[in-house]
Amino acid sequence: MPRKALVFVLACLTALAPLKFTETLALDHLVHWPRGLEWLTHIWPSSLFFVCNAFLVIAALWLLRDEIQLKGNVMLAVAFFLLIQGLSAAMSIDRSISWLFFQWFFSLAAAFCLGSWLVKNSSDLESLLFAWLTASVIVVWSGWNQAMGGLEEVRKLLATQPQLSREHPLVDDWARIDRIYATFMTPNALAGYLVATLGVIPVWLHLNEASDSSAKKSWFARGFLTLLALACLYCFWRTQSKSGFLILLFTAVFAQAMLAPSWRRALAGGLLLLLLSAALFRLGYMRVTRDEPVSPSILAKLDIAPYRRKDATKSGLESLSSRIEFWRAAAAIAADHPLLGSGPGTFAELYPRYKRPGALDTRLVHNNYLQLAAESGLLGLFSFLAWISLALQVVWKKARAAEEGQRRMIVLLGCACVSFLLQGLADYNLYTPGLAWPTFVLMGILAGQNETSQLTRSV
Repeated sequence: MPRKALVFVLACLTALAPLKFTETLALDHLVHWPRGLEWLTHIWPSSLFFVCNAFLVIAALWLLRDEIQLKGNVMLAVAFFLLIQGLSAAMSIDRSISWLFFQWFFSLAAAFCLGSWLVKNSSDLESLLFAWLTASVIVVWSGWNQAMGGLEEVRKLLATQPQLSREHPLVDDWARIDRIYATFMTPNALAGYLVATLGVIPVWLHLNEASDSSAKKSWFARGFLTLLALACLYCFWRTQSKSGFLILLFTAVFAQAMLAPSWRRALAGGLLLLLLSAALFRLGYMRVTRDEPVSPSILAKLDIAPYRRKDATKSGLESLSSRIEFWRAAAAIAADHPLLGSGPGTFAELYPRYKRPGALDTRLVHNNYLQLAAESGLLGLFSFLAWISLALQVVWKKARAAEEGQRRMIVLLGCACVSFLLQGLADYNLYTPGLAWPTFVLMGILAGQNETSQLTRSV
């Protein structure tokens, strides 16, 4: 009973994360504590999330002290990562911001460990994935509303009240280039969440059908989840996330190759996916987006938001150029602070000293691994890579040893985790709680202290 109660709390946090804890850590100081009905409509401060994680870990260690195993290479890697982050925070150039980021890294470790400790069978996994899908329905609904006119209303509001653009610059940016972001703060974060959700949907459906043989309920679940998957794909397209598109393509090809009965079918399926993706990219991503200001006289005649249309390809190249500058600065900071870095979360303070004239401002590197190297040094980067590598090694061994149905579940959920790690090469999703935390719970489940046969039942 104690474990079931903890699984329920873990599922609730998994659902709340992409709805209420979606601000990046670098902008957490802008989030205020809600009052009254604001608890329903506003995002919540990360400090509340950190406290919930701490209490859940303490409760798990106390109530399940006879069941939890703290030994093993993966757990040692997690402990080593936290140790390095603690040392880096203690020697930081700004201990206040580093303490915030250290709490976040503790929460990530907590997500991984809780997934490993608590989710022991298919019933636990089904409950947690149900919470994920419940949240995804709300996320998709929010994105759909933005796509169906919500962004246009935001553009008109920002055009009439310029001070709102200064107070909420990210909202201004995404509204004017017509990219939805739903409950998240950036379209790329939404795209990453949707890619993971597309892997979660078939797994939950299989688990649900294995636990409930009712034909009517099965058809209803299939129909509803098919609609949810299509809505996810539509919202994914409206994010116009090019890195997200490449990650979705890679994970689809990898999953198809892992699940194909022969290498010939794997090759044929991979080539078909590549051709189809090239056509879809041409049709769906080579369109124009709002980007450049329109003169006031034209604006008055057209009654539209003050932006001219601009080719999305050019915008994408400019974004890549900006990222390369961020990466160069992060590498320079890492070279000047090689061992323990400048301190977690301090890139924003050092970046102005390293950026070139004319370069864009930023608070985050747009590359998780370079940010870790700059802020936590080579030891911080190495400890994180060791943790992830050891966890993926366990998942790979489980997939190789599992039967066909069990392998399908492991591959699909594993692809959700791998897509997150790949997106981190060009984004800062590691520092977005609503996206990173649920993913690390999944990773902990796959690499955790459970038997694959019990976790998947007869999938």
